[in-house]
Amino acid sequence: ETLCAANDGLRSVFAVGAAAAFPSAAAADGRDEGAGETVIRCASDDHAKRSAAHVAQQLLRGTERRYDRLPLLGATLFGHPGSERRLSWRFCGAPLGQAIVVGKDLALAAVLWVHEGLLRGIMLEGGSDGQAAALRAAVLSRPKANPYALRGMSLLGNVQAALTLVGVSGASEPPPKSLPELPVRPPASTGLLEGAPQLDSADGGGQGQG
Repeated sequence: ETLCAANDGLRSVFAVGAAAAFPSAAAADGRDEGAGETVIRCASDDHAKRSAAHVAQQLLRGTERRYDRLPLLGATLFGHPGSERRLSWRFCGAPLGQAIVVGKDLALAAVLWVHEGLLRGIMLEGGSDGQAAALRAAVLSRPKANPYALRGMSLLGNVQAALTLVGVSGASEPPPKSLPELPVRPPASTGLLEGAPQLDSADGGGQGQG
């Protein structure tokens, strides 16, 4: 029931740190009936900190609360010297099921894993620092995810719509670098497009990325 216990005689022996294996319901694929979780090893500083904090609480409070961590990885140490673009990625959950890639721009792209109609994992390239909490909350809730709808968002390159579809709040796409100015009405000298519907500037916004 605790983080790491070989048998009843080792209930007070724990394993903590980035390399320690742990049970995770989030990583279970459902093939083992009744198991509900699987033991995984996912080395990261997030796991190192959370496992140590969990064991400290167990020892101080004398409880046996289960440690069920959601795998969370990320890196922000990418980019080129002198470039204004900072590349970063975050992964949360488990890579189970269909992998659906949305977006082609490194400024914002996502991979969503759908298993048996539920969201099981998300990898986000780019985006804001505050989106890590939103990814964790979305994967923990295991929302229903329609792979056909997500593939539609993939064809459109609409990362924002795909993230919203699976319940990731606070995710917004960066504005395009530049957009051509669309005329409100055709030039009077040409006489073209007379009577045609006028383009509104709001309709010309770039929802997709690629």
